[in-house]
Amino acid sequence: MTLIEYFKDVSINWKISIFVIVFGTWPLAGVLILTADPDFFVSLDTVKLVLVSSAIATPFLLVNAALLSLFLNPSSPELKASRANIDVLSSSVMMSTFITTIILSVGALFALLGARQLYSISIIGILEFLFILVAGISAYRERS
Repeated sequence: MTLIEYFKDVSINWKISIFVIVFGTWPLAGVLILTADPDFFVSLDTVKLVLVSSAIATPFLLVNAALLSLFLNPSSPELKASRANIDVLSSSVMMSTFITTIILSVGALFALLGARQLYSISIIGILEFLFILVAGISAYRERS
C-alpha cells in the first residue's frame, strides 16, 4: 500500500485535523514566537520554526485530546459497544485541534494588537485552564 492509497483510506476527521494543525495551529504558535522575539523568529530556518511551533502547540493538543476523549467516551456499556474506539479518538483529536486553534488565536490576536507578552501568555493559560475545568466537570458528571 502506497502512502497515497493509505491517505485515501483515512477518515475525513483525520484529514481535517491534520489540515488544521498544519495550517492553523502551527502558524499561530509562529505568530507568538514572532511577537515575543522577532530576532529569534528571523534567525530560524523553516524546519526549526516548525519544530518550535509544534513544541508550543503540541502540549495543548495532547491535553485537550485527552480530556475530550474522556468526555466523548460513553460510560454505558450499550453506547460503548456501538462506538468504536477509533471514532472516539478521531472525534477527540478533531475537536481538540479546533479548541487549541481558538485558544492560540485569542493569544496571538492579543499579541498582534500590542499587548505585552505576559498578558498574551496569561490569556492563553486562563483559556486553557477554563477549558480543562469545564471538560473535567463535564466528564465527571457524565461518569456519575
